[in-house]
Amino acid sequence: MEVSSENFWRQLPKILLSIAKCRYVAIDVEMTGIMDRGSENRHDNPTNQQTYESAKNIASKFNVFELGITSVEKLSDGTYKTETYSFTVSPYLHTETRADETFVKGLDRSLSVSYNTLKFLRSEGIRLEKIYEDCVPYLSREEARLATRQMERRQEPWDAKDHGYNEHDEGLTTFSIYVHNTIVDWLYTDQWMRTTDVKILLPNSGSKKRMSVYEQIVRRKARELVPQMGCRLWNHGTTVVISQRDDGQEAKRRESLQDDLNASLGKYTGIRLIIEAILGGKFADLINPDLIVEAMSGWPGEARAFCREVHDFLHPTSSEQSKERSESEVDGCYCHLCCTYHDPGTSCPSTSSEQNVEMAFQTNLATQGKCPCTKKIALSTRRVGDKERTPLVYDVHCERCYPDLGSGRPGTGSSPPHNVRSQTTDTQEAHSASHSGESSSRLEGVADGGREEGDTGTQHITAGTSSWYDSWYEPTFRDDSCQGLEELSTESLGNKVADALKELEAFGRGYEPIIIGHNQFMDLLFLYNTFIDDLPDTLDEFRAKIHNLFPYIIDTKLLAIKDDTIEGEDPLMDLYNRFNGNRTQPSIHWDAAYGYGRRGTAHQAGFDSHMTAVVFLRIAHKLAREESARLEGRGASYESKIKRLYDREWLSAVGYDSRFLGYPQDFHTDTRRDDNAREEHVGRLNWRMQIFDGIRNRVRIAPRKTVHIGWG
Repeated sequence: MEVSSENFWRQLPKILLSIAKCRYVAIDVEMTGIMDRGSENRHDNPTNQQTYESAKNIASKFNVFELGITSVEKLSDGTYKTETYSFTVSPYLHTETRADETFVKGLDRSLSVSYNTLKFLRSEGIRLEKIYEDCVPYLSREEARLATRQMERRQEPWDAKDHGYNEHDEGLTTFSIYVHNTIVDWLYTDQWMRTTDVKILLPNSGSKKRMSVYEQIVRRKARELVPQMGCRLWNHGTTVVISQRDDGQEAKRRESLQDDLNASLGKYTGIRLIIEAILGGKFADLINPDLIVEAMSGWPGEARAFCREVHDFLHPTSSEQSKERSESEVDGCYCHLCCTYHDPGTSCPSTSSEQNVEMAFQTNLATQGKCPCTKKIALSTRRVGDKERTPLVYDVHCERCYPDLGSGRPGTGSSPPHNVRSQTTDTQEAHSASHSGESSSRLEGVADGGREEGDTGTQHITAGTSSWYDSWYEPTFRDDSCQGLEELSTESLGNKVADALKELEAFGRGYEPIIIGHNQFMDLLFLYNTFIDDLPDTLDEFRAKIHNLFPYIIDTKLLAIKDDTIEGEDPLMDLYNRFNGNRTQPSIHWDAAYGYGRRGTAHQAGFDSHMTAVVFLRIAHKLAREESARLEGRGASYESKIKRLYDREWLSAVGYDSRFLGYPQDFHTDTRRDDNAREEHVGRLNWRMQIFDGIRNRVRIAPRKTVHIGWG
């Protein structure tokens, strides 16, 4: 999916939700230059620090012009679903207002392009000039902090600096004495006789610089003699008026500057919102939900569908759903089975039976202080206007409301433990009837509209995200986060979108995906320098900072070399073509608008990130199968490796008897099958699997030279 300024706000919710659901994120960066001629031949055998310094110079000098992100989600049937997004990145920020001009002027940005890179891109059919046409803006964390500091300085009264000239030598003494005497005379005049302000007439001059010096003299004298008063230019810059500050006007001015800053941050943060979501950082408050609602207004129901999908994903209502999510490749951080954090090598606190799973889930809910039903009602009541009242309800399937969930109904004489009022008997009967199987059509349109039954993409989506919801939840009687979305006004829908974004942000803080890249050392440098901050001076500092941002990193170049020392050195496209056969396990699919298949072009960031994701999954599962076979005593023999490398025709041509390798006499090359195709067992990946030993959190900084990022 090509993301531009035209569709960014519409695609943003889907991107954020995709990142929250995924276990892996493949990232690729295209740069305007990758060579540093100044240090290229400076060292014959550079140390790691010297290699880093050279790479830092490159990342600090050149720019990112394209970013590709592919999210990888493991579905319940063992297959994978990918979604790929490509962004054109540009230092150019389009301005529309005076506040925008002020904001952009304070940023010190440059565009540097290597001539060799420019020629290479043109040969590949990639147009660098598109960075000025329809790109999505971005601000780094450091640029946002810089803009905030500049705004705070503008909020303070203007600080008159010394003009730096010798007033006697430059003929300024006469004017300086005039200013001093005028202010002193005003001060010693009785209050009932003097004017409310002091007017200082500036001498006529054709020099803008001299007029600026005159103004600085006035401001400096005013700060010394009447610090409680302020200065402003008047009468086309020929007069400086010294007057009492209006506290109310000053407060409005400060508020206006803050509003301008917030508007600019919301407008220009852009791509960094996606980076923050991957990092588990803060992004919800930087998004104006009205922009999302407005962008989706041409597709009725899309904003509402987003709110529902976020709720369905973050608030599963059955222990069965929790169990399904726990079977995904979550390691070391957050376990969706028991809703707690624990080491993947240890078992969950309580998983011996279905009832224990339910009780563990209930215990986790209890520790949050209140049931999600009550919490969501309080959240909505706070944000929805008085005219849009929403009834307080309790859900008959809520584990907190009703601990005995055997039948999914309240027990005899039971009542909700939290303070909500029940609905009428008729409403409850209608709600019970709605769970008899007539709610399956509620989620039509959530994932690009309804599809035919044979559409495997939609079937995977349903199995992975929404099928459980159809059998457990009905929209006319559910907790308040989804209640009455069809009837919400635009303002209230914006509030719902804001709530959904905050929930995704909170979820991301405890759930970091594994970052996949191919030869990603330079990618990490450019990502940090572009979206985070200036690069640190030492390699050790960089390693620490990157690990803090990306705790889990795998480089597919190192993974490919581990699979095959020689062939692993092949370019990414060759690896992709080798492992992208239709019969190769595991099965990977994508929606039509969010994948490439064989239609992509190498060195386009989106397609490269897609290839990286596919190569990672295919090689990792291949290694997992081989490791499993080795442990079972079914390891591949030397002869089988030779058979894979050399076909019978070549062996015969060079005089090697192929029968000694086990080839039958009637064997033909076109009847051979890939070993991967015969394997029905896909396997299950885990961060601490042995196949990742030696490459876990390692990046390649030079041929045959790797460094460790953080700890394993």
